[in-house]
Amino acid sequence: MAASGRFALLHPLPSPATMLSAALLLAAFFPALHYAEPRPLPLAAGLALVVLGVLIRVATNGVLKKNEAAFRDGPYALCRHPMYAGTITLAAGVALALNHLPALAVPAAAIAISLWRIRKEEAFLGARFPDYAAYRREVPAFPTPGSLARAAAAGRLRFAFSLRQCFLNGEMLRLNLYLPLLLACGFYLERLGRLALPTATLAAGGGLSLALAAVSLRLHPPESSRSRLDYLLPAALGLGLLALALHG
Repeated sequence: MAASGRFALLHPLPSPATMLSAALLLAAFFPALHYAEPRPLPLAAGLALVVLGVLIRVATNGVLKKNEAAFRDGPYALCRHPMYAGTITLAAGVALALNHLPALAVPAAAIAISLWRIRKEEAFLGARFPDYAAYRREVPAFPTPGSLARAAAAGRLRFAFSLRQCFLNGEMLRLNLYLPLLLACGFYLERLGRLALPTATLAAGGGLSLALAAVSLRLHPPESSRSRLDYLLPAALGLGLLALALHG
C-alpha cells in the first residue's frame, strides 16, 4: 500500500445516510433562500466560492476511485478529504450569496454532515489499511497553508484528471444539476423582487444546461452504474428555464 501511494475507499456509509444528509441540507437551504437579501458584492463573492467549491469537487472526483483506490497526489496531497472541503466551500458561497442570517445554516449543516461522514470513513480506512495512520499524520483533514507548501515542494500537486472517473463517480450528473438549480434559485428571488435576473442570462443558462446534458449523455461511459436517463432531469430543468425566459 505505501509503495503505491493509494488507499482503497469503499463507501462505508449506507444510502439512507446519504439521503438524510441531503434532507438536512435542503432543510437548511430553502428557508435561507426564502429570506435571502442578495447584494452585488456578496453575491459576486459568493458565486465565486460556489464555482471554486464545484471545481474542487470535480477535480477530486477526477482521481477518486470508489471501491478501488484514491491517489495521495493532487487534491489528496493537500488534505485527506478534498471532497468535503469542496462541499463546505460551495455551502459557504451559497450563504455569502444569499446574504442573510438564516443562510448560515447551510454551511453549518455542510460542516456537521462532513465531520460525521469523515469520522465514519476514517474509522473504516484506519481499520482496513494499517498505513492509513501514517497518511493521516502527514496530511491534515482539510487544506492548510502548510499542507499546500509541503505538497508543492514535493511536486505532488500534479495529477492525471480523468473525465471518465467523474462520470463513474456521479459528479458529472451533479455538475449537470448545479447550473439549472442555481438559475432556478435566481428566478425565484427575482419573483420575490430581491434580484434582477436578466432574461438573457436565464435563456443562456437554460441553453447551456441543455447542451451540457446532451454532451454528458453522449460521453456517459457504458460501464457506469448510473443510467443515461439520469440526464433527463437536468435537461428538463434547462428546458424549463428556456421556457420561462421566452415566456418572460
